[in-house]
Amino acid sequence: MGEIGLVVTRICLRPTLSSVLVMVRYRYRLYLSPGQRQARVFGCARVVFNDSLRLREECYAAGEKISDTEVQRRVVTLAKHVPERAWLAEAPSVVLVQACQDARRAYRNWFDSAEGLCGGDGRPPVPVAVPGEAGTHRGAA
Repeated sequence: MGEIGLVVTRICLRPTLSSVLVMVRYRYRLYLSPGQRQARVFGCARVVFNDSLRLREECYAAGEKISDTEVQRRVVTLAKHVPERAWLAEAPSVVLVQACQDARRAYRNWFDSAEGLCGGDGRPPVPVAVPGEAGTHRGAA
């Protein structure tokens, strides 16, 4: 991936010795620091994660089944070609794909825990005892 930079062009009028105004153009190239690059990548991943969850919720509400590859195609691949999300193309695609996979895992874990299939983190559910049946208190006969 190439270096991410911002080019700023500034045009101003500058007087010369003969009191004639001359138009001068300055160009500056600003580079992001490593911390700023990392923050930008994390921001892109957060946007993709949120878009993935939103797309899955919309499809679920509409009764439409959507595959994981279709979610990734819509949220990452097609979003890079939309002018409002063209900046996603600057982030590494591995990070964006991983954000889609993380959103899929979070969505599936939520449904599994809501249905009692797992404890929410992929482990089997822990049986919960009815209060008062788990054991005896101190001093009880």
